[in-house]
Amino acid sequence: MEDEEDSNADTDSQEAEEEGISLRLSEYFHVWYLIPALAFIVILVLLRRTILLKRAAGYQVRQSFGYLILILHACGKMKSFHGAEADFADILKTTVPVLKNEEIRSMMAAVNAAAYGDKAPSEEENVLLRGICQKTVRFFYASANPFKKFLLRFWNAFL
Repeated sequence: MEDEEDSNADTDSQEAEEEGISLRLSEYFHVWYLIPALAFIVILVLLRRTILLKRAAGYQVRQSFGYLILILHACGKMKSFHGAEADFADILKTTVPVLKNEEIRSMMAAVNAAAYGDKAPSEEENVLLRGICQKTVRFFYASANPFKKFLLRFWNAFL
């Protein structure tokens, strides 16, 4: 049975060659075409990362707080939280022990003032929240596996 299939395959390829049709994939597709395609993909990922990092560097307090929530969710932590919970600060402190209590208190006060206050947040508050985001992502990055590190650095562009 297998001999018949092999002979049929040989016959088909012989007939195709007789008709001038080449079935060799290597004649039409070269591995060298993959190199520019892969380089293009790498350039796109790096460009995307640069754009996302520049955008995050200019975030205000409310945007930075949303970014912090995004970081926590991307790291698999506090997925059921969105930041308005009464115990958010306490759970954030236990989840990210590198953050100081005064930083978390200042962050929550700045976020509440930005959300419900009349004044725009100061530059110090913006810098505080960006610093908290960086501390948080660096804390999780240090203990992540290599694939998660790749995702945090290049796909999510947190670092």
